[in-house]
Amino acid sequence: MVKTLSEKEYEEGPRNFLMKLCFEEPRGAYKPSFREKTKLTRRLILFPLGWTLMESDFSKAIHEVLVQEGESGYYVTKLWIPPDRRKVLEKEKNDRFHRFHWYVPLVSFWDVIDKLPPSDTVCYSESCRWVIVLGEDKLALVACDEQFYSTLLAKIPDAEAKVHEFLEYVVKFERERSDTENWISPLLHHIYDQERADKFLNQYGY
Repeated sequence: MVKTLSEKEYEEGPRNFLMKLCFEEPRGAYKPSFREKTKLTRRLILFPLGWTLMESDFSKAIHEVLVQEGESGYYVTKLWIPPDRRKVLEKEKNDRFHRFHWYVPLVSFWDVIDKLPPSDTVCYSESCRWVIVLGEDKLALVACDEQFYSTLLAKIPDAEAKVHEFLEYVVKFERERSDTENWISPLLHHIYDQERADKFLNQYGY
């Protein structure tokens, strides 16, 4: 059964795992924070997720990968929230699905997938082999080790091409925003090597 974690429980355990994967608590998919020089040598942009995680092929694939890789569960943490805002939210909501940290045993994956926040969260493993940031606009950023990556590609064969769907979306809906060029280049260079990132940017007019 899913376990809701207090801030103290999070600080004493899961946060240590998360900080091995990220250089700061993630603040959004458009502000990636994966650590360099870790065993998480593979990174991906996945887009679009389904309207709900339950209907998402991505969720089905991730579940199959976790089973195949022998993971027993994973952690979910809401993306970084300013401390003063967090205190307000804690007073407003008491039920477990309006907290900020959870442990989800794999056997409970489908029981809670649509009850946990569908975006603006980070999912990560105790094994420190993978981390997934779920952002707004049905965007997911993935960092993982080679074995997890190979298994993921077997479940989502076109995973490496998903960046094109994302960039087509950005060109269509985001180009008019004055700040797009401020985040699109850092995002792509964080996920891909410089040559590939520059190629994508040039291809889509950035």
